[in-house]
Amino acid sequence: MRGNPGQIIKLKDGRVVIMYNSQPLLKAYQKVVLHLVDENYNWLKDEKGHPKRLIFDNEKYQDQVLGGIKIGMID
Repeated sequence: MRGNPGQIIKLKDGRVVIMYNSQPLLKAYQKVVLHLVDENYNWLKDEKGHPKRLIFDNEKYQDQVLGGIKIGMID
């Protein structure tokens, strides 16, 4: 996860995510990708070992993230 700056955010529903500053899907598709993390800020993984992600339309993202709590920054 190092070398990719972003923010750690607690969403309105209580889930904790990392939102990286680099959002390649935002320009092309108006989508924001958030990575779900545990209490130690490690990525949560699915049964196949892939990182669990939330993908929001820009409007839904603004509702969830802007209504959440910024916990900190990562670099």
